[in-house]
Amino acid sequence: MPEGTFRRNNSLSDSLASVEEAELIQELRRELAADLADAPSFPELVGDTRMLRTLRGFDHKVHAAADAFREHLEARRAWGLNAIREQLVASVGGHLWNLRCADLPYGEELLPYIPEVVVFARGEDGDPVSLGIWGKQRVSDLIKEVEDWRNKFMQYSLSLMEAKALLLDQASEDQGRLVHFVNVLDLENWSAIGNADRTWPEFVTQMSGPVLQTYHDFNSYIFAIRTTRWARMAYSMIEPALPKKVKEKILLLGDNFQSSQELRRVLDEGKLNQLKNRQFASAGQRQQGRVIVKGRDSFEFQIEVPSGATLTWTFSVEGSQCMQRCSWCSPSELNFCVLACTATPGGAMGYEPLLCGWKNTLVSGTSSGKLDPCDDDDKSRMLVLRWDNRNAWLTSKLLQYRIELELPLPRDSSEEWGKSARLYVVMVAANLAALGVAFALDLFTKGVHSPL
Repeated sequence: MPEGTFRRNNSLSDSLASVEEAELIQELRRELAADLADAPSFPELVGDTRMLRTLRGFDHKVHAAADAFREHLEARRAWGLNAIREQLVASVGGHLWNLRCADLPYGEELLPYIPEVVVFARGEDGDPVSLGIWGKQRVSDLIKEVEDWRNKFMQYSLSLMEAKALLLDQASEDQGRLVHFVNVLDLENWSAIGNADRTWPEFVTQMSGPVLQTYHDFNSYIFAIRTTRWARMAYSMIEPALPKKVKEKILLLGDNFQSSQELRRVLDEGKLNQLKNRQFASAGQRQQGRVIVKGRDSFEFQIEVPSGATLTWTFSVEGSQCMQRCSWCSPSELNFCVLACTATPGGAMGYEPLLCGWKNTLVSGTSSGKLDPCDDDDKSRMLVLRWDNRNAWLTSKLLQYRIELELPLPRDSSEEWGKSARLYVVMVAANLAALGVAFALDLFTKGVHSPL
């Protein structure tokens, strides 16, 4: 096949398989026939989308892609990944967009040392955007303070990768395109001085890295924000040896990252402001339920939204046909609005519409939305989500809702935190490997362990 045929369908492309790639997928399946016969029939593992990711990860070289896929299947057997996947499906179900790191095995115990957010935002194109707060990682403390940390970190990391595989497969099917994770890394206070614990690079190169590297073409761009001088020096050492397709994915941005046109094409103004204000959603509150809203009635859900928090909601409306078949009784419509609670002069509770576009909107079927923090939002707000069925005389509606509150991390302005957030330079390779940039990790397997 002529060189350049797949120029557009590389690891940064979101297009589904071309005609030529569909033929290569079938060729890959023929080569893997015996291996696939013994593999579980998980769609995110053996479906065409995963085959396409593996092919693009290896420049459409079928034999290399087949070898890589066999390595992943061997890793699944060695680490019990099929059981991990089944546990995720049972516990998370279809709510992958709302998954928190704390929901994963040992997540609550490990997050103080490796803070990250699985889905910080939904990109403008529909890609999930993850957030790694590298400047606040404390790897040496993790090694010293967490009992059986190797096993716990592996169980956490493998569960995270399986969750990403499920989400990417689901989102790709829903959106009709090859969805990737976009990664944002906050490098504020990142330093190569201190915490030079050699146990970590050995663990990454010998234990976690070889497994995590078998998940191919999961990521598109990697945006490093508030990039420190130490981080730039570390990257400049690695960059010459990185393949071109890897370098194309990485963008180093400073404190003025909000002005980056590339990043603005991914994140909306609300999420950019959250990053600017260091409002990292690390914890959440979720509530879901179902209720019958009778004719001429309404249902209200009252919630307090702390400063800096993001409120998201998803709901569906179903209803039976009015027995009188009145033209004004729609079977599956409710009026929906978001209101702010206010105190009247007499002390009673009043309501006023929010200037956010959610004012008495007629909704049918499934709908979702969110309220991002405001720049001048320095105190909690009491809000009411109201579903109104007062236009219907006889038709009841079934309302199923899920409401989630993403809470920000506390802002840390102390100098002591910066001192404790220094990392050994090998963390660059370790974290890049976890993102699928295997070549950077290879540098350290050859003995490059010098601090910068």
